[in-house]
Amino acid sequence: MLLAIGGATGAGKTTLAYRLAKEHPAFKGALVVEGDQMRRKLLGYDLKTAMPPEAYTDEVSLRVRRGLDALILETLAEGRAVIDASGFWGEESRRAIEALAERGGASFIGLWLDVPRDELERRILKRLGERATASDLTIEKGHASDACLGVLDKFGVPLPPDTKSWTVLSEGSVFDFFDQIFQ
Repeated sequence: MLLAIGGATGAGKTTLAYRLAKEHPAFKGALVVEGDQMRRKLLGYDLKTAMPPEAYTDEVSLRVRRGLDALILETLAEGRAVIDASGFWGEESRRAIEALAERGGASFIGLWLDVPRDELERRILKRLGERATASDLTIEKGHASDACLGVLDKFGVPLPPDTKSWTVLSEGSVFDFFDQIFQ
């Protein structure tokens, strides 16, 4: 199974992905991947270091996506579930992850976290504050991301997908959603 989690920066995608992999029976032991984690790995940046603008070029982003896709296919071939919390802001990226699931012979679930802008801002500021003080930095809490409020200002809050293969949920209803699916 391949679960893709989309939403704006600060929506809680990475935190939710790790929580599902640890706590929900349908995803226990799933591999969790996310674009900024792979970007840091490929470029050699630790969680304490903000990545420079050149870490976000189209060329680097393509290398990141190729690395994620290869890892996802390898993991699916091993019979393990994968949760990709990369965001999937655009329709093209959503279609591509769905096609990757098909290519890997996996069932696909697309989940979009719908979070109000004021909550996104609060979470982003909290994450940036933790980075600034280097306190409690973990991949599981989304600290691989360098996104600041400027990302929301520049790109806005992405619109939820308008397709049947993606379910739009508020974060608090996610476990209920999966409990219903996997009864």
